[in-house]
Amino acid sequence: MAHRPTRVLSLLAAALLSQAPAAAQELPLDDALRAAIAIEELEHDLVTARTRYAELARDATRGDALRRHAWLRLGKLARARGDTESAREALAAAARGDDATARAAQAIAQQEPQDLERARQLAEGAERAVAAYLEGRNRGGDAFENLSWFGDAAVPPLIRRYLAGRDEDSASPLVDHAGGALWRLGTPAALAFLQEQLADPDLRHRRAIARGLAFGGIPATAAALVARALNDADDEVVLAALRRPELLDVEALCDRIASARAALRIAGLEVLRSRLASTMGGVGSEHVSLRISRRVARLLEPTLESTSPQEFRAASECLLSSACFSSEGRALLARWLPRLTGVPRPPLPHPRSTDFDGEAENAAVLAQSIASFTPATGELARTAARSLVELYVEHKAWKRAALDAVLTIARHGYLDLEIALWLERNGLPEDAPRVVDALADSTALSAASGWLSRQPLGEAQFDAIRRTLDWLQSSDEGGRWSPAPLVVALGATGHPDALAWLRRLAAAGSKRLPESSVASGAIWLNQRRNDETTRAFLVELLERAPVADHARRIALVAQLVRSGDRRVWELLPGMRQANQQLVSPQGLLPDTDGVFHPQSMMGLDSWLTHSFRREGRRRWWHGYDDVQLDALWTNLLARGEQGYGPYWKECAPLAYAANESSDSVPGALYLALCEAHRARCSDDEDFDPERSALVPLLWAADQAPSADAARRAALAALRDAALTARSSKVRALAVFQIEQRRDEATRALLLQLCGDPSSSVAMRAWEKLDEFGAALDHTRVARGLASADRDMRLYALERSAACSEPLAELVAPLLRDPESELRIAACRHFAARVDLNAVPALLETLRDADEPVRRAAAESLQAIRLYHDESARWARVLGGKPELGKAAAAEALVDQASATNELATRLLAIRSLGLLAAPETLPLLIAWTKDEDAQIAAAAREALQRILGMGK
Repeated sequence: MAHRPTRVLSLLAAALLSQAPAAAQELPLDDALRAAIAIEELEHDLVTARTRYAELARDATRGDALRRHAWLRLGKLARARGDTESAREALAAAARGDDATARAAQAIAQQEPQDLERARQLAEGAERAVAAYLEGRNRGGDAFENLSWFGDAAVPPLIRRYLAGRDEDSASPLVDHAGGALWRLGTPAALAFLQEQLADPDLRHRRAIARGLAFGGIPATAAALVARALNDADDEVVLAALRRPELLDVEALCDRIASARAALRIAGLEVLRSRLASTMGGVGSEHVSLRISRRVARLLEPTLESTSPQEFRAASECLLSSACFSSEGRALLARWLPRLTGVPRPPLPHPRSTDFDGEAENAAVLAQSIASFTPATGELARTAARSLVELYVEHKAWKRAALDAVLTIARHGYLDLEIALWLERNGLPEDAPRVVDALADSTALSAASGWLSRQPLGEAQFDAIRRTLDWLQSSDEGGRWSPAPLVVALGATGHPDALAWLRRLAAAGSKRLPESSVASGAIWLNQRRNDETTRAFLVELLERAPVADHARRIALVAQLVRSGDRRVWELLPGMRQANQQLVSPQGLLPDTDGVFHPQSMMGLDSWLTHSFRREGRRRWWHGYDDVQLDALWTNLLARGEQGYGPYWKECAPLAYAANESSDSVPGALYLALCEAHRARCSDDEDFDPERSALVPLLWAADQAPSADAARRAALAALRDAALTARSSKVRALAVFQIEQRRDEATRALLLQLCGDPSSSVAMRAWEKLDEFGAALDHTRVARGLASADRDMRLYALERSAACSEPLAELVAPLLRDPESELRIAACRHFAARVDLNAVPALLETLRDADEPVRRAAAESLQAIRLYHDESARWARVLGGKPELGKAAAAEALVDQASATNELATRLLAIRSLGLLAAPETLPLLIAWTKDEDAQIAAAAREALQRILGMGK
């Protein structure tokens, strides 16, 4: 075998190795040996390295140490490729001696299997498995699985079969199958042999081993060798490597394609396409996809000048798979679009996130490419263009600098759905004329009409918009779009001829422009002009609007209100009768500048109360002056034939606004609201205050008196009317709203309300008096107990315990109350007060029809008797000094109950403590319940039960 010329790299490595410390095997200082080691370890050229080692080992002119080191290297290489016999011979030659080389050879030799019989059986089994596989009896999965079980033991017989077949006939199928099995095994010994063969100078040998790549299931451990085959100088070897794309690195593949000849470029591009399809856009691979996309773009840039359509189609597929992930790829794709041919494909893979800074110029390139499309341009080019446009729109890539390019793209039908959104994000008011001029006579102008209608369009744009509307109505191409949104932009121009055009359209009728679209255009025209002629047209349209067309009717009403037209309120009663749904606000409100959008829907009443802030002040959305507004609300809040209308809740924002800022609502209107609510309080027993402006008005009435005398008087009158209103809901709300005003007149009124027929009102009044710190006196209890409401009488009776004044004459009638619960509560009230004056009434109650009432009366009488009997007894015991207090009596009784006294004295004292019911004696009584004397313990328990029972 001819040797390769000495390489510069080998000489350089040898020079470097000569400066390094000695190796573990005491490497002899010989340049030839160092060069051979460099070829093996740095260049990985095992064939040349093995040849060099063999020459040195057999050169008798060399020293023994150097030759044995060469034999050691040969032995290692032989073992790596599975040549056991050659390895044994070489290691034996290296082991003769007593130095580091010999010891290393001996150590490697000792790694031979100790169980020689088992090794022999493995070798024989591997031989049979290889024979069965190669001789064609069964090359299926089972045969290879059996072969692969032997691992490195199967490599030597495979190598022998391969080399024998190759020497006889390099094109033999047996050679290919043996080489394929070595590739599929992928063990260290197999890979070492494959590496050796791929480095063989003989082209036939490299081709033979490369053909084995055609067999499937090659493991990832062989990827480095496949990459080596990819860079072979021979095309056939390279093509064999290309058949294993799953083992090829994309960037390495790009490098190989760039330097390859035409035939290899096409094959390489096909492989690259399949690799890109599985690589680009994976989860978490954004950085990798960006790098690969840039690399592919650099590779494909020269392919624009391809010499064959096959090469261009393959390159196009690669570009479509990777272009969207980098700016370079997107720019190249934008330039290629007009040349793309083929059938449509699924949407291009898009990055989840990417950086589009500096890509405004790509918009211009893309626009130029799209503008160059002809009727003959293939659908693939159009699909790719659409996908690229969607990518830029999705990522908000194009800013205002790309306006002209975006308009060009839109004009050609690629941004119809997105143009309005793009203009919302990037367009400026001064761009509106450019947009109209660029998109005139195209469907894109209709798509942009929503944005255009809110821009300061001028009369100069009227003709282009009208011309486009005429085209959209008559052209088949315009059939994809409704021209209706563009009518809004037409009205927004404010051109004098716009009204005449709309009148003619309304009179003639149009399938594509129904009268609802005409109404939208008229609304926007009125926003620009707001003259009597335009408002009169709006009224005509409102009178003709079908009852079921809620949106149109509400939009027309709202615009008339915005313009301050009174005629709409003359039509309103009939409209409300026809459709009650028009009362409640729905959908969008006007924007912060008070501009109404025709697609918005609001309740009719809301237009009078909607406001916005401008220049730090609240401004009302309607167009009426103070006098007109007063007249409108006076009419809306008046009682009609059907009772009070649905406008009361709508006026609440006015009252809230007046409380927030006194100049927000005209003073006369505020007074009118107070008067309307005062009159309804006196008139309507079903008045629901939650559906009115009563809450903010009563809040204002509770604050410090207004400096305006008229306003002060109106609020005071409303407050008095609410507290005495026919509706219990109103009275309860009025009581609840009292917070700041705590004067004597308010307290007197609250005291009066403690006897209100409605318990919710009476209880709130009682609680308010408690909050104000008012004493609970005989008068308040009397009003509560006299209430016709059962819950209020019970509430007052329970709360009366806190009253220190005599209440017997007030509570006694409750012993005859129809409600048994109240009669029981009255009995317990008298028991708690131990009032002798209640005894006759309680005795009468003993004949009550309800047993629980009779029992309560009996218990009350017993409590009164015991109290007064014991009081008399203690008066005698204490020497006729009944004025002694409970604390002093308890102290004396405790002394008498001590264990030092006689039993009779102790028993009397403990029972007396129970009657006295002094809580501070409870600990002593509890202790006496455990007394050794059973009588003392029993008396103590009885006293405890009495005290605890009275506590209930």
